[in-house]
Amino acid sequence: MIAASGVVTAVLLVSVVVPFASGAPVAGCSLGATKALIGGKPACLKAGQTCVRRLAVQYRRYAFECTVGRLVRRPRWEITDLGEIVPTGINNDGQVVGYRSTTPAGDPHAVLWENGFVRDLGTLGGSHSQALAINDRGQVVGTSDTGGGGYHAFLWQNGVMTDLGTLGGISQAVAINASGQIVGNSPPEGATIVHAFLWENGAMTDLGTLGGTSSTAIDINDRGQIIGQSSMVDGAYHAFLWQDGATRDLGTLSGPSLAVGGPSSRPWAINDDGLIVGTSNGRAVLWQNGVISDLVSPRGKAAKAAALNDRGQVVGSIVTSAGYEHASLWQNGAMRDLGTLGGKLTYSYATAVNQQGQIIGQGYGANGGIQHAFVWQNGVMRDLTLGGSYSNAVAINERGQIIGQSTTSNGHAHAVMWTLRRGA
Repeated sequence: MIAASGVVTAVLLVSVVVPFASGAPVAGCSLGATKALIGGKPACLKAGQTCVRRLAVQYRRYAFECTVGRLVRRPRWEITDLGEIVPTGINNDGQVVGYRSTTPAGDPHAVLWENGFVRDLGTLGGSHSQALAINDRGQVVGTSDTGGGGYHAFLWQNGVMTDLGTLGGISQAVAINASGQIVGNSPPEGATIVHAFLWENGAMTDLGTLGGTSSTAIDINDRGQIIGQSSMVDGAYHAFLWQDGATRDLGTLSGPSLAVGGPSSRPWAINDDGLIVGTSNGRAVLWQNGVISDLVSPRGKAAKAAALNDRGQVVGSIVTSAGYEHASLWQNGAMRDLGTLGGKLTYSYATAVNQQGQIIGQGYGANGGIQHAFVWQNGVMRDLTLGGSYSNAVAINERGQIIGQSTTSNGHAHAVMWTLRRGA
């Protein structure tokens, strides 16, 4: 079944440059310095000055970071308001996919944002659709109501939405690689529990299980290697790798587990070299050539590995000795605590990293409770929240464009794109 795409609508393109410190003279301060109130006392801030780490939040109000005891100016980020969209993915051309309510009843439709315009991608005949991923060819995948009471995976390209079918029931596409190979999940005929599938060349293939009743596909790399999780005969869940027609059990770490059925594992990401990261028994793990290793020393410390790039940099989080979750980076055999937005006694976690080593995630400031998006680069974690009180970062591309959501001053959640200005 093929459905034509919907209407293209214009969105007001709002770009806001973060109002960082200027070099203009300030009364009482020298040229290039910024007048500030730090620790309750007047101060003149300038890059290179000594600083006090515990006052980091106050320095940020004036667009400075306290790094290794010295003040560093924060770079300028341009923020583009994409409207009331729930963003799910971005490609390297800056095309953004997601979904938004497009009917009086609030039914969500898959949408594509590009160059200031939002395009409604339509549905497969029903009232709902959601776009979940996009590749650099502009091919979009997701799921749509067919109008017959079920949901089917779809591929949208060149203005046309195509029904990918099912294994027997409903279906959902979750990822697509550069070649157009698509992975997703669908229950086989007569079943209610899903199996992972691969769709290519017009055909959907059931990837089966590791002996249990269910499996789910999570991601696919540009070599066509697929990662996912499958139930086992004993009720446990193990990570798997599918390639060249065969499914391989990636196993688990040894040791105690709270999971039903015993030790478990789950992959979260795979790079184009076939390195896989995930979790097993509450610890961050890396699979290389089918061998699992614990990323954290001492062993047994709680951690999560969420993403990696083709340079082998792994990001996620680790629980500190004080019991707080901190964003973390693993590279060259070493783990680095990336800190937080509000001191040691708050939380942060990293969710994605691009090939340049720019890391995004979420964290909580010194006031606790309200989540803020961050970007970490060159040793500095920067808060991306502006205008409203809440933000989250969803994805980052190789151009350093970050998409997510942020509340506006009136409390509404809008999709936003953060872009680092050239020369900043």
